[in-house]
Amino acid sequence: MEQALSRAASASGPRVIVLRAGDFFGPTVRNWSVDPIFRNAARGRPMRILGRADIPHQWAYAPDVARLGVALLDLDHGLAPFEVVHFKGTVAWPMEDFLCQVARLAGHPGLRLKTTPWPLLYLAGALYPAFMELLEIRYLWKESVIIDDARRRQLLPEFRPTALGAAIEATLGSYRAEELKP
Repeated sequence: MEQALSRAASASGPRVIVLRAGDFFGPTVRNWSVDPIFRNAARGRPMRILGRADIPHQWAYAPDVARLGVALLDLDHGLAPFEVVHFKGTVAWPMEDFLCQVARLAGHPGLRLKTTPWPLLYLAGALYPAFMELLEIRYLWKESVIIDDARRRQLLPEFRPTALGAAIEATLGSYRAEELKP
């Protein structure tokens, strides 16, 4: 798809910006990856993750990615017709450090961590096609894939991401608010 967009942009078509980031989290993000972390931490239950906690993992606070996207669209200069911009976000070295901070800010320091067994996802994939898609990108949890945002810093040097603690607290707050709904 990116190749097709690049060809269209270079043929005097629409301007295209591809914005890449790590795993999204935030007050409105709900998926198979973050729910077992944030929902469980808010409830004081063991956090469940995919992959390894002992390797670096990259996270992107969704409101920051949205702000960055708007800021890129507002640029009148400096962008090629087809531009790829990375957002570094937060890199947890290792991922366990991020998870410990989530547990601490949820009020449950020392919360246990569980790893979802991949064979279970293969079985679940028979019922839920989304799991099969998840298995296609399994490598992202087995090995670290860390992107740098040199181009973002060049284009928008003044852009400042939300402090990690504030981002985690806002995310946890949204999960707590769900618990209070009738």
